[in-house]
Amino acid sequence: DVVEAKSSVPKVNSILQQQRDRIRKNEVLKTKVSAFASLSDDHLNSIIDTMTFEEHDDDNPLIIEQGKVADRLYVVLAGEVSIMAATGTEGWPTEKCRIGELEVFGNEALLMIDNLRYSISGIACDDVQLLCLTIANNPMFGDKAQEIVEASRKQRAADITKRVGKQLAMKFRASRK
Repeated sequence: DVVEAKSSVPKVNSILQQQRDRIRKNEVLKTKVSAFASLSDDHLNSIIDTMTFEEHDDDNPLIIEQGKVADRLYVVLAGEVSIMAATGTEGWPTEKCRIGELEVFGNEALLMIDNLRYSISGIACDDVQLLCLTIANNPMFGDKAQEIVEASRKQRAADITKRVGKQLAMKFRASRK
């Protein structure tokens, strides 16, 4: 039994390394997370090397939960994730969208604000494989941590401005009818 356990460890490590290499090759973090766009390839590779593998399925569908502390960023390797948010007076969650392979979610964690909570939930729609980047106390952020935080805050502000602009435009159009 001990021999079998030891022989499976390199396989798991090689699979994890293959998935990390896939993220590198596709430049997922650099292109889909603006906070990482200015990092050198070496620095980004060091951050990717800290990512861990997770699987979720029907027995364990909850990846992140709205209202919980935002401390992880995820990259979908396989499967689909339903992005849900509780809104309105009832507070019932509704699906906002579905994301799939090489999509990123949990970006709020990059703001590195103590006790910042996720504004969405991520639920596995089927068998889902992910790479998870734990943000808190990650030594690979190093002296670039503040730069990453500032880029995340700028992107969040831009996203909010865009969303508010769309809402105002819809209200304006509705009032003109």
